[in-house]
Amino acid sequence: MLSFNSTISSNSWGSTGFDPKKNWIYGHSNFYENILFIMAAGNERNYYDQWEYFSVCDPGGNKNVLTVGSITSLVKDNNGSVLLTDVDGDLEPISLKIMEEFFNYNLDDVFQSQELVVNTNLIITNDTNDACLYLGQCYPIIYYGESKLVCKDMEGYVFYTTNESIQQYNIDNKHIYIINERYADQSGEYEAAVYSSLGPAYKGILKPDVAAPGARVVSADSMERSSTQHGCYLNGNTFNVDSGTSMATPNVAGAAALVSQFFKEKKNYYLSGTLLRALMIASASLPDGSKQPNLLIGHGIIDLSTILCFDDSFGVAISDNNTYIEHSKHLMTKIKVNNNNSQFRIVMSYLDVELNIESMIPIVHDLDLVVISPNKKRYLGNHRKDDDSEHLSTNEKVIINEDELELGEYEIHIYSNSYVKQSFSIVAVGPIEDNFNLLFDVTQECGCSECTLTGKCKCDSLHIGNHCQKEILEINDFNSKIQIESSSIQRNILCLSHYHPL
Repeated sequence: MLSFNSTISSNSWGSTGFDPKKNWIYGHSNFYENILFIMAAGNERNYYDQWEYFSVCDPGGNKNVLTVGSITSLVKDNNGSVLLTDVDGDLEPISLKIMEEFFNYNLDDVFQSQELVVNTNLIITNDTNDACLYLGQCYPIIYYGESKLVCKDMEGYVFYTTNESIQQYNIDNKHIYIINERYADQSGEYEAAVYSSLGPAYKGILKPDVAAPGARVVSADSMERSSTQHGCYLNGNTFNVDSGTSMATPNVAGAAALVSQFFKEKKNYYLSGTLLRALMIASASLPDGSKQPNLLIGHGIIDLSTILCFDDSFGVAISDNNTYIEHSKHLMTKIKVNNNNSQFRIVMSYLDVELNIESMIPIVHDLDLVVISPNKKRYLGNHRKDDDSEHLSTNEKVIINEDELELGEYEIHIYSNSYVKQSFSIVAVGPIEDNFNLLFDVTQECGCSECTLTGKCKCDSLHIGNHCQKEILEINDFNSKIQIESSSIQRNILCLSHYHPL
């Protein structure tokens, strides 16, 4: 990739479940900060009996890659009709009705048919006897007769039309296609596809990260897999219809390429891999409008209209490619919000060091994102319901809706919980001015009555967190029952009133 100056790697492959070697190998992508590795989450949601979660496959389960899930189909068919088209473009297209009494196939298979040649591998007739004869020989049939077509105990591709112009197609060796017309389906709420693997990944890593259409996707059909044959077929088998996170992943990769090109050509800015990952996550939205990423489709469905602005209706602020935080420090910058015409989204993304395969530590250089409004309202990265900071992802996002936006300067805080230097990327999108050199300063301000030398709040024995926002539960009764909400972390102190040495 480096020799070709390629910065986006799209990978529609994976293992079944956790593969420590693959996970470990792609974990070392932290050495390639300028490359964005995009991985399919996998199609193993129903692979394990009675267990859907923890089904994200490796290497898609690694914390340093952008993992893609699939959503349900965005298209609907034209009420059981297909379109007959002339390859040469000499004839007008004709709508054909599918004769369902013969048709026992997935309509998507029509797309995968080879280029059809009249009277060679497709028959156009108004004669019932000829239609049944050739149907028995597995020919696709276009029937335009007046009599009802009855071919007992037969099935196959049979289409019907009353359009007399069909006779213009009835020319020997006429090359045609039968196309399944598809339309955007906006009638319902998009959701995770039934096969798309669910998180979390191994060690509890929050996955997938984003989602894209992956059901019934039409794509170019590649030649057979070999070292000498590659590319697309020139004749026949031109298109392929398939479903899976393998189809959603190149969708995201193509979108990422567009984002990279936009900033390169329109903004004269070259994005690092983590900045590009942060932008893709910033573009994503959950269908139900919630802010906390989930285990089905992560931060949501990507939508480039939320991050690529062509009319100055919103702005984008991004950190410098060489932004980093020293050990256990606290950094801060300010961004001015000018109006409340759109959401304000802030994303932090970084690449964490990969430990040995046997290590159970999920995130080593754990960074935290905190956003504070002009009126001092605090937002924690990923909007965790348990009021804790995010400890299971290298991506954190804050979303502030239009109705809660305050005009003025928002503070963007980054906290380090590590003893080494860690690089990171920040993206902010919303009613702000463009800024491609967002600078951070070290601060010792913490917003509490008492601060540490590293700019964090000094907490009492029953609280923890950068702002002491997380309560520690004190347990005095050995028979006490502890209730923990899903996707939550509960910290407890066990108080021993009696100590009996052995």
